[in-house]
Amino acid sequence: MPRFKYEGNSNINSNSDDACHVFALSGDNSKARDINDRYNLLGNSIRDAKSLLNNDQVIEGLNHVTNNTIRNIFMQDEFQATDALKLICIEFDLLPKTDTGNKIYGHFKPGQIFPEHMYITCSGKIYDTMPESPIRMDNDINGLNAPAYVNPKKNVNPYDKNGLSLSFHLTPNVVAFIEVDNFAKCTLDIINSSEWSPTEGILNCNSFDSLV
Repeated sequence: MPRFKYEGNSNINSNSDDACHVFALSGDNSKARDINDRYNLLGNSIRDAKSLLNNDQVIEGLNHVTNNTIRNIFMQDEFQATDALKLICIEFDLLPKTDTGNKIYGHFKPGQIFPEHMYITCSGKIYDTMPESPIRMDNDINGLNAPAYVNPKKNVNPYDKNGLSLSFHLTPNVVAFIEVDNFAKCTLDIINSSEWSPTEGILNCNSFDSLV
């Protein structure tokens, strides 16, 4: 089957410079600037964890995450990518819960402590977007084939015998996920919408070495 793109009026688009996390965490384009600002502030606070004050005050500009919440996680010797995803869930009112099948993914380049790209999977489908790109959907292949995280001008790749695309895949060592009770309301509205249309096939992006 081809990829699908979302055609609804609430589509996330280039109004947000970092639309992937706006869709994954909120889905509400009217709040794109707030989501984007808090996302970037959280990432910067994590990178500067050693300079944060030793107290339980919420970091200015954030809604929930405190100085010590970050310090207690990122002052440890060994960083786990899922730690960043847990903090993202806290800040954006998403409840981690196992065995729901609702997964929020992050792509972390080697050495990164905050996601380069965010996307979601549920019910056998994978969803994401990029700046100046529609929200896209495809069959989920182990959370590795984020359908908008490719160059749409590259050559079309064939499908396997099960109809799954043989697209460019991220490698397992550069992705992490956390399961949540449910996604944000506007994200769910988009997922459950009937306003999806087929688009071009999944694409071969083996030249995108910078993604892995």
